[in-house]
Amino acid sequence: MDKENFKICIDTPDPGYEPFPVFIMNRFTYEATTFDPSLGKPATISYRLNKSGCIRIRIVHRNQTDMLIRTLQDWTQQDFGKYQIPWDGRDSSGNIVDNKKVLVLFESKDKDNGLQHQKHDESTCRDPMLVIMTQPDSRELVSEMFEMITTFPGEANPWEHSDALEVRYYVDYKLFQKERGAPGIKKFVFKMDTACMENGSHLITVIIDDLHDHIGSAGVKINVENRDRR
Repeated sequence: MDKENFKICIDTPDPGYEPFPVFIMNRFTYEATTFDPSLGKPATISYRLNKSGCIRIRIVHRNQTDMLIRTLQDWTQQDFGKYQIPWDGRDSSGNIVDNKKVLVLFESKDKDNGLQHQKHDESTCRDPMLVIMTQPDSRELVSEMFEMITTFPGEANPWEHSDALEVRYYVDYKLFQKERGAPGIKKFVFKMDTACMENGSHLITVIIDDLHDHIGSAGVKINVENRDRR
């Protein structure tokens, strides 16, 4: 046999030379849905990467994955190996949420929705922070009309958007209202008549979505007490 013309063809991809997608393995999220956040001890979420990659971790509603509760880790470059991240059972605004209703969503940039992040400036590739102001103050009892104003916190977290935004409001994890925000808008006003709500504690969550997979989330708990229901 002519050794110079003899070749061995190997069809199996060699991970040492050929690129392949990041795979997030051995994810442990059970503790996040079973621990008691009110005790003050956080849950531990763990995972392992089969190669280096840019990873994002979000807490979302189990049955409505477009309802972001909190971004635990925005896009972060990580090497091959094992990782752990704590979660205290709270949303982006510090409210304890019903962790029985959540899902821990892992993503890497070279798979799924991460592909669209390669098409814009990396400096703008993050979820925005939101700040909520209420009238009356959310620490007071709320009766009849309630107003909530959501804004971006300014220079500490500059976040620009050139397209229209989708704004979604949830009451106790159920979609209550959806609207469009104009390009460049910085303030979102939500008003509701609490006469349609039962007396007691309620969680209102606002989602600001640029429809390019950058989503901001904030929440506020209110205590409704309408006199005619006592």
